[in-house]
Amino acid sequence: RHKIEPALEAIRKEPEYPWKTAELAGLCGYHPTYFAAVFREVIGQAPKHFIVLERIRKAKQLLLEAMTVEEVAERLGYASTHYFCRNFKTVTGLTPTEYRKWNTEI
Repeated sequence: RHKIEPALEAIRKEPEYPWKTAELAGLCGYHPTYFAAVFREVIGQAPKHFIVLERIRKAKQLLLEAMTVEEVAERLGYASTHYFCRNFKTVTGLTPTEYRKWNTEI
């Protein structure tokens, strides 16, 4: 895990940044192909998928802070609200609106 810690820290700190595997590999001092293999071995998923999960984790926080779905999508670097909503539902099983409603009713 220590081999990829700089990349993990960067992704967690700025999930909205459009990270490329080559950039993350550079942070760790590795070739992109080697970095991707090590990342998958340590984390259990590809860097791109991990980034999506981190964005959704951040989106959950922002949605509960009363930001609109559009504002959250824009803040997290999504090109469209539709694409954000699709990613959110794929990961959580709920639309952003359903997630907010479900978590504010509890």
